Amino acid sequence: MESTRQKGCTIMTGRRATHVMAEGSGQSTMYRIATTNASGQVEEWAADAVVLAVGVKALQGIVQKSPLLASIPTFAGLMNLGIIDAIAVRLWLDRRIVPESPSNVLAGFERNVGATFFDLNALQDQYRDEENSVLEVDFYGASSLLPMTDDQLVERIMNHYLPTANTAYAAATVLNRSVVRVQGGVTAFSPGSHHYLPPVVTSLPGVFCAGDCVRQGPGSHGAKGLCQEKAYATGLQAGNAAAEFLGFTPYTPVLEPEEDEQHIRAAREAIKTLRDAATMLPGLPLPTLPKPLEMIKQRRRS
Repeated sequence: MESTRQKGCTIMTGRRATHVMAEGSGQSTMYRIATTNASGQVEEWAADAVVLAVGVKALQGIVQKSPLLASIPTFAGLMNLGIIDAIAVRLWLDRRIVPESPSNVLAGFERNVGATFFDLNALQDQYRDEENSVLEVDFYGASSLLPMTDDQLVERIMNHYLPTANTAYAAATVLNRSVVRVQGGVTAFSPGSHHYLPPVVTSLPGVFCAGDCVRQGPGSHGAKGLCQEKAYATGLQAGNAAAEFLGFTPYTPVLEPEEDEQHIRAAREAIKTLRDAATMLPGLPLPTLPKPLEMIKQRRRS
């Protein structure tokens, strides 16, 4: 945030956006954003452009309280999206351990809970020169884990999760930790949910969306099903779109992920061929991409 402030931006912390209002129409629309501060006082802020960069639960709350947004099918459809709980655990260890991949998928440990873990030394510049390992483990569908204490979560990660990726983690000691619990903070993707995902550039002039709930499909960023990566990439895209709307020249590049490996592409083509054939043969079950291939794809794109 410091680099943002150095560019002349003011970051108003301790406030919750509640609803969006508008005056005028078309390109001349002036927006007003209502917020509630830490004292419970309601404030209003004028805006030439608005980027809705919040989680799906918060965005649904804003839509519910904003007649302007609720009248637009793109935003009204958001109310059909489900949400799941998430937990993010960051760990500072007493030694450096290098996993096989900096981005990893963990599954099968807890019923209905998935997880990823990241080697932040390899992925984030601020930890690149750290002598010891800095890791992050993110749980999705984590409702059953929310009641656990921080100690219990860290113990389970260090003794059950991480040693499956590298046995060296079992001997490591946690020097520091950060645990963040987010109830209903992540979009629950399900069959048909893509119909309700908003685009980066909405039908309201000057209103843009960023986050894991932004639409996937042709023309969208390749991160697609990867919620953290998509939230980051769509944030850059929304910022560029807002800058262009205001007459500035967008300058933030948005890099596409690497293309799928040949065997992943071949598997997808085979699945597509089988699906096309299944549509012509009623009763034949539709095939899906094998889970290990989906996991490999996610690791590569991360």
